[in-house]
Amino acid sequence: MLTSKIHTIPQEGGLPPFLYVLLAVLAACLPFENILFHLAQIDTPFRPHRVLALFIGALIFIIVPVRNLKYSANDLKLIGVYLFGLVPSFIAYLENRLEFDYFLLTSLQLFIILWIFFQIKALPLEIGVLHKLFHVFCFFAMVNSGFMIYTFLFEDIGRQSGFMDNPNYAAFTLNVALVYFAYQLSKVDDARSGWYRFFCFVAFIIVLVGIFVTGSRSAMISLVFSVFLYLYFHFSWKKIIIGFLLFIVVSGLLMQLDRFQNYMDVVPLLNRLESLSGREESRITLWKQGWMAFADTYYLGLGIEQFKNPDIYIQYLQTSDNPMLVAQEGLVLHNDYLAVLFEYGIIPFLLFVSFYFTILRNLLKQSNIRYRSMWLIIFMNIVLFSFFDTTFQSMPFWFIVMIVSAFSENPVSRVKLAEGEFVHQY
Repeated sequence: MLTSKIHTIPQEGGLPPFLYVLLAVLAACLPFENILFHLAQIDTPFRPHRVLALFIGALIFIIVPVRNLKYSANDLKLIGVYLFGLVPSFIAYLENRLEFDYFLLTSLQLFIILWIFFQIKALPLEIGVLHKLFHVFCFFAMVNSGFMIYTFLFEDIGRQSGFMDNPNYAAFTLNVALVYFAYQLSKVDDARSGWYRFFCFVAFIIVLVGIFVTGSRSAMISLVFSVFLYLYFHFSWKKIIIGFLLFIVVSGLLMQLDRFQNYMDVVPLLNRLESLSGREESRITLWKQGWMAFADTYYLGLGIEQFKNPDIYIQYLQTSDNPMLVAQEGLVLHNDYLAVLFEYGIIPFLLFVSFYFTILRNLLKQSNIRYRSMWLIIFMNIVLFSFFDTTFQSMPFWFIVMIVSAFSENPVSRVKLAEGEFVHQY
């Protein structure tokens, strides 16, 4: 007979407790990836989260026996993406068109991120630990959102990223946190206190407002899609219509307030949508010109990080009709799929798409995952952001990919039910 007792599951492989503490600290540091520059104007590639991630990776390599690490066949596709991507890079080198600094920096960062990804993902972490790491990440993403809102209201009405590298990366973390807090509020089968629910509601509002001050249109697309999926999974059409009408009424009342209207006029997201109307989206121009550059390599690929090679950028982008792109010295493609296709080649592109497809297929098959719909919505955020941004060098992005991928791969094996005991799965 099941009881309400929470059973602490012994960790497979005998992992030391301090390793879990380090993982939690890493999860907390990820939404603050650029904190050194904000607090001390220190611009260095040796940021706290990167140094900590390298230390954790080295620690796992030293103290955890290889036999206790379980690597996923799906994850190995990412290695194939990088290795096959070296082929067009080598061809570009032979043809004397490889910008070596871009190639080396991106390759090094990608190697570090994938190495950390594999090392942590291969650990025998049970489901409760994964949940706690995700909780920590979302909490500190909310804290960063609060800082962004404060900066927007009292210091700078432009686009905000808080302690993160850029507004798009910040927006991604907030979209994920928004889904998390929405699901915390929707729980009706646990004994959470009223204060905890109030905290989740406040956190939800802070994260939602933070998404708007990032000015990220990608975030708005993902937000709309997330809301649609959430309503589809959890509400009847009657409740959806009532909620929509309530939203219209509340919005109408708020718009009558002069102070609220003044803020709405300068909200970065809405302001950008208005200023870009009637003009071709820069991303579309990047994708069109990127395809032309890719075709000129006989569809072999430009080489890793070579789209923003000054020679290529001048030839294909600064001759375009888009004045915003002409004024730039070099931009990435703002699309992971096309970045892999145009720079790494066709085979890496197929491997990358297959990597995502396998995660989705596993999530759909694992009907025993509690709050599976939450992980599906978060995964769709990953898919959509990959379509509108270049995320290969973002460790916060890959942390979320790692968490979702881990839940998609036979989560039952990570949880052991003892007779007469109940394992709390959050």
